[in-house]
Amino acid sequence: MRSLLARPDSLTRASAFALCASLVRQGRYGGIFVSLCFLAFTSLTTIDLFMAERDVVTAEVNSGLYQGWVYVMCKLVVDGLLLRALPAALYAVPFYWMAGFRAEASPWFSFLFTLMLFSLCIGALSILVGIDLDRRAIARSHAPPLSLALRTSIVLQVVILSKTAGTASFVMNTVLLFQLAFTGFLVNVDSISPVLRWIHWLSQFFYAFEAMIQNELNGGRYDLVLTAPGINPVNLPDTAGEVFIDTLGYDTTTSTRNIGILIAYYYGYCGLAAIAFYAKSRLGMRLMN
Repeated sequence: MRSLLARPDSLTRASAFALCASLVRQGRYGGIFVSLCFLAFTSLTTIDLFMAERDVVTAEVNSGLYQGWVYVMCKLVVDGLLLRALPAALYAVPFYWMAGFRAEASPWFSFLFTLMLFSLCIGALSILVGIDLDRRAIARSHAPPLSLALRTSIVLQVVILSKTAGTASFVMNTVLLFQLAFTGFLVNVDSISPVLRWIHWLSQFFYAFEAMIQNELNGGRYDLVLTAPGINPVNLPDTAGEVFIDTLGYDTTTSTRNIGILIAYYYGYCGLAAIAFYAKSRLGMRLMN
C-alpha cells in the first residue's frame, strides 16, 4: 500500500483507462469479450510494480521485518482491491448501461461481481508469473559466505522472470492469448478438434465469458432473426434467451459452477504465489548456509 501511494500513477492510469474504455459503445456479445480482454491485458501493470518494489522488499525481508509470503499476500490484497476491483467497477458502471444489458439489480450485480472476479484472477496470475524460482538466479543473488555482501544479502529476492519485465510480460501475454483463443467467442468450442478442445477448461476467459452470457440471456425473451445466403431473413419473435445460449455453444445451467471455478482459480493462484515465495525464501537460506 505504501509503495502504491508513493507512486499513484498505476492506480490513476488503470482507473482512467477503465473509465474511458467503458465509454466506447459495444454490442452485448462482443462487448463482454472486449471487456474481458481489456481487464486481462491491463493486469500486466503488476509487473512494473514488482520491479519498482524489489529493492525495498529485499531489504525489509533481509532485516526480518516480515516473511516473503506475508508480503505476497498483502500484495495480492492491495493489488486486487485498488488495481483490479476498482478499475473493473469503474469500467462496469457506465459500460453495462450503454451496452443495453438487462436493467435489473440482480443481473447488474452478477455482471459486476463476475468482471471483478475475473480481473482478480488474472492479477493473481500475473503476480505468480512474476516470481522467479530458478535456483541459479537465487544463487547469483548471494555472495560467498565470508563476504560483507553475505551479511547484507537477501533471504528472498523479488525478481521478474529472467530478471526482466519484458520476459515476464511475454509469458503473461502468451498465457492470456492462449486462454483467449479458447473462450468460444472467436471459434465455437464444439468446432475445435477434440485433441485440443479440453484446453478450454483451463481458460478463465471461458468461465467468465460463459457466466456473463448466461447472466444476460437466461430467463430473457428476445427476437431471433435467422439469416443465410440466398434466403430471406426469418424472424422468430419472443424467443427464450436459453435458445441463444445453446446457439452460441454454451451451457445454460452452469453459471454457479463457473463462478465457483473462478473463485477456486483466484485462491489457487494466491496460494501458489505464497508457496512460491516461501519456497524461494527457504532455498535462499539454504544457499546462504
